[in-house]
Amino acid sequence: MPQRNRFGDEADDYDDGPPGRKVRASQPILRVALAVGGGLIVGLVAILGIAYLAAVRSERRAVEEAAAVEAEARQRASEMKGANEVAEDVGFGIKMHEEFTDNFEAAEKKWAGKLVRVEGTVVDIGRDTTGFFVAFDNAFRAYPATAELEGFVAVKKGDTIIVEGIVRPHDTSAQARRRITLDSAKYIRKSGH
Repeated sequence: MPQRNRFGDEADDYDDGPPGRKVRASQPILRVALAVGGGLIVGLVAILGIAYLAAVRSERRAVEEAAAVEAEARQRASEMKGANEVAEDVGFGIKMHEEFTDNFEAAEKKWAGKLVRVEGTVVDIGRDTTGFFVAFDNAFRAYPATAELEGFVAVKKGDTIIVEGIVRPHDTSAQARRRITLDSAKYIRKSGH
């Protein structure tokens, strides 16, 4: 009768392991199986992580495209709104800016959506998430209408120009204190001052 160990297995199921210890013959196979299984799990987690990142990028791209479409639609709507309106001349806009600073709610109600003509010295020309802009020293920032971009080509920093645009509603009073934004801006001319 074969000799049995305390687990009831035949003694021949064991190989010699480290001195003084017997190692089950199936343990090396188990170790290989665990290593392969662990590798498969790590690979699966990596693949799922890559798929997640791709989905996040795709979603971000879709949100950016939707924002661009919305901005273009808003631009077209404000272009149509201002087409038959006569611009209110606010000069350098100092009084208008003070109105926004002193009583944001009243100024927002009075000016948001109105076509105004403003004069200012260009301090910055650039592009942000909304699009191409011209910033003035008097806290105004004009975003030209797509059809009016050509008029702004010759404008450079330091020029004093006159533009017309529709006053954009502001998200917060702090935003209006920093700057007053004009959408669908149209270059009128350089100022004679």
